[in-house]
Amino acid sequence: DMQWVPFSEVPDLAFDHNEIVQYAKERLKRRVKRRPVGFRLLPDEFTLGQLQTLYETALGKKFDKRNFRKKLFKSKLLIDLDKKSDGSGYGQHKGSLLFSFNAEAYSMMKLKGYDFVL
Repeated sequence: DMQWVPFSEVPDLAFDHNEIVQYAKERLKRRVKRRPVGFRLLPDEFTLGQLQTLYETALGKKFDKRNFRKKLFKSKLLIDLDKKSDGSGYGQHKGSLLFSFNAEAYSMMKLKGYDFVL
C-alpha cells in the first residue's frame, strides 16, 4: 500500500529508502531557502496561505503571517491576479486573494545576484 504521509510519519522503508527520503527533505529545505522553488510546487494560481503553508512544511518551522507576507510583497515575486478563490483548490479558503509567481521579475533578480531568503 502506498499513501501520502507527513515527513514526520514516514514509516520504516526497505533498503536505503529512508535515507533517500531524508536526503530529499534536506535538499528541499536548502533549495527552498535560496530559490523560489515553492512557487513551482503550487498551482499557477495560489493563495498566500497556501504559499506560507508550503514553506512552513518544507522548512519545518512557523512564520509570522504578517512578516512572511511583507517579505514576499517586498520581493516583487508575486503577481496579484485581482481575483478571489472560490475555495475549490487544496488549502484555499473562499474569498482569499489569488496570486501567481512573477518568473520575469525573478529572472531579473537572479541576474543581479539575488537570493530568495525567507
